Amino acid sequence: MSNYLKFFHFISGFFIALPLYFSVGQSALFIQSPLFMEIAGAGPKSESNLGLMLPLSVVAFLLLFGGMLFRYVTGSVYRFLFACCAFVVFIDVGIAKSSWLVVGLLTLLACSSEIQKYAGSLHCQSHRRFIYRGWYFGLFFVLCGVVLDFLARDLHLISSVADGFVYDGIRSSYGIEIYGFLVSFSAVLSVFSGCLLFVSFAKKKNRVLNLFVFALSVFVITMASRKAAYLDLVFCCILLSFVLFFEVKNQVLRYLIFVFLSFILYSLYYLLDIQRSGFSLSKFWNERSGNYYEFYADLISADVWGVFFGWSSGGLGGYSNLFVDVFVRCGFLGVCVLVAVFCLFFFRVLKVAILSRDIYLICCCIFLCFSFLIGNIVNLNFSLPYFVSCYVVILLSVFYRFRGTGDV
Repeated sequence: MSNYLKFFHFISGFFIALPLYFSVGQSALFIQSPLFMEIAGAGPKSESNLGLMLPLSVVAFLLLFGGMLFRYVTGSVYRFLFACCAFVVFIDVGIAKSSWLVVGLLTLLACSSEIQKYAGSLHCQSHRRFIYRGWYFGLFFVLCGVVLDFLARDLHLISSVADGFVYDGIRSSYGIEIYGFLVSFSAVLSVFSGCLLFVSFAKKKNRVLNLFVFALSVFVITMASRKAAYLDLVFCCILLSFVLFFEVKNQVLRYLIFVFLSFILYSLYYLLDIQRSGFSLSKFWNERSGNYYEFYADLISADVWGVFFGWSSGGLGGYSNLFVDVFVRCGFLGVCVLVAVFCLFFFRVLKVAILSRDIYLICCCIFLCFSFLIGNIVNLNFSLPYFVSCYVVILLSVFYRFRGTGDV
């Protein structure tokens, strides 16, 4: 493999991790500096004329994985017909978003098919380690910028949090605002940090660095105060505690690890509870129940055509639940396509993990499936191109890390 190709893979992976967006409405990169505006005394720019926000990670992602996706779709007549039918089914969510939704679904199927194909010999895909390295370095680069911005601008606000002040400042890296920080970027961080914790305990190589990056990720997630990300980390710590209970023979070490994971959970809960002025399942339901009551009222008043093919059109959003949003716009048929792809994807991934008999890989894949499911029940993660691009890289890198050469 030539050095130029290695460099191309590394840089492309690096750009997939960067949350940079192109504003179609303004035909320019979305560059906004909260630090500069605060110094200048200017208010935030209006986002009403931004138009479609296209993450640059999509371009790098298609350059790297477009060939895999093309081979998968054209490798069978049935797959090609499914791609065409899926686009027709999801056309009601808007041309741009339906196109990405179909690409995302097909990418999941292509990735799971490739994982099955190279399950025992992922070293054949060793050239991709440069993609994973580039992505890891890119995210680490962004995280360092977020922490530096916090230290330079918002550190003094922490003392006010305990008094009931809701901290809502850390959304930039190196002085540039991260568009979608509270949704797509936080979701990517929660998935990444959970997988990184499994890798850190399973593999000794780069353990100190991995734990340091994990700490940075948890810090940013905590400051973002996202409940879905907190659920990801809780589930991850529970799974890891279960694994370590059987894997670690030293009683003292087992106790210390349990205390460490409990401290992480308690700290996250404490900070989230302060940030949100109380955190409970009842409050969470009260925040979302109005959307579901509205959906139920629309459902019972819809005709048969609306139930099967949807009764609304336009972009996704409004219900904070991907399955409900798809049902409203594409009907029962659209939800069936969505659920079928997710189930096939989960089945393939978990099957390969179970056959590997690696308890860490099995639990990591269970966590990936849980995070994916929760993220689309309480949010619209899969409709976000940045999240899907990073999720695919994380998924493939996890399998390569556990089943490949291990040199990532």
